[in-house]
Amino acid sequence: MIKNKGNKFKIYYIFILMILFSLSGCGKTAAGAKAATESGDKDNKPLFTDRELTYEYDEAGAAKIRLDGDKADISFPDEIDRDILTTETSKERGLIINIKGAGTFIFEGESENTQIVVNADDEAKVELVLNSVNITSKSSACIYIQNADKALVNLPEGSVSTLSDTGDTYMGNTTIESVIYSEDDIVFHGTGKLVLNAGYKHGIISENDLKILGCDMLIAANKTALCADDSARLFEAKLDLTAGVDGINVGKGFFYEKDSDIVVKCSDDAIHSVKELTVEGGNIEIPECREGFEGHDVLIADGRIKVHSVDDDINAFGKDGPKPCLTVKGGELELFSEGDCLDSNGSIYIEGGKITLLSAAEDDDGAVDAVDGFYLNGGELLMLEKSGVTGRINAKSAMKYIACDLNERFPEGTEIKIKDEKDNEFEKIIATVDFSSVFYSSPKINAGKFRIITGNKEKTIEVK
Repeated sequence: MIKNKGNKFKIYYIFILMILFSLSGCGKTAAGAKAATESGDKDNKPLFTDRELTYEYDEAGAAKIRLDGDKADISFPDEIDRDILTTETSKERGLIINIKGAGTFIFEGESENTQIVVNADDEAKVELVLNSVNITSKSSACIYIQNADKALVNLPEGSVSTLSDTGDTYMGNTTIESVIYSEDDIVFHGTGKLVLNAGYKHGIISENDLKILGCDMLIAANKTALCADDSARLFEAKLDLTAGVDGINVGKGFFYEKDSDIVVKCSDDAIHSVKELTVEGGNIEIPECREGFEGHDVLIADGRIKVHSVDDDINAFGKDGPKPCLTVKGGELELFSEGDCLDSNGSIYIEGGKITLLSAAEDDDGAVDAVDGFYLNGGELLMLEKSGVTGRINAKSAMKYIACDLNERFPEGTEIKIKDEKDNEFEKIIATVDFSSVFYSSPKINAGKFRIITGNKEKTIEVK
């Protein structure tokens, strides 16, 4: 067996959703490694399997497809049945490559109008290796997973592949609306790069689970960059998403992210999940969106997060059924909103982390909006807004805090310092929003008097 080189990665033990994810362990390859977790999703399956966490593939036992314009040069190893890989041409759709059975298939070269179709049996595992391939399709998806047990798309180390749809409509199956479309689970893994240009509608659609492990993806989509029905799961991924609607949308299930670097620019929701939305580490930057994170139960466990939204930075939504919940347990968050920074139709719990909330709202919106209570039990929280937040803190909260209404508007660029009577400095920040109130909470705040210095003005607040 010949294996591609340089695939070093971590394997974590992870468990999700209502209980906090945990992680441990590492490995160079999947050989001898355990499954990702013993307790995983709601069906008690691991979030990521050994095979998904292994970026190596069997090159010697793979079929190789060299694309050249409207032709494909195919070489088969002896052990592969040639009947599982066929080609055909269509005047409307160009070159069609049909994969009808399990195996590894390595694609190289460049094609102007090509579609790869996987239609294997329900037990088949198909791995597509995109080794610096360039594919365009004028009339449908570049890759269409019609049927398989699981489809894996491998991006080898050092490779850069580009897939684009260039037509203004799709022909044939009208349900296909993305550059890569899968009716079954689809997994992207490897350390290479994938560039998707979705001029028609969406970047990637999975009607089941969508998993991205280790990959570097640059996606520009006319509609939504990444869509999944059952779940979207990211592990050490690097995503740069520009979308006309949503960055990532999970229509029926949950979203989970671990140690990924993500940038999203979109006109609607950057990351939307109908059920749970969990962030565990990494760096997430959302400079343009209507709402940043939106899910029924939102958990921020760790990570560096920066959001600039028109409406809500982080929103736990839902009016029917169980009450939604927004929880921050760790990480470093800087949230700027023209609406609410933190919004929940249920409760909000701050348990840890370093959080800065900057509200530019002029009406009833503000830094925090929680229908069933805002609980402040840990972490460090600084809020600047145009109205006071004192009355919103639930009396059962564990933390002490400073809430200062300044009775005048201070402009963006004002320096703010928070000190005690002995001139010990607790916080210093240059405001990036106009404000008339300052709120600060930290484990360092105890009973006593504190000074709020805004520019050349000062106000003293007593904490009891």
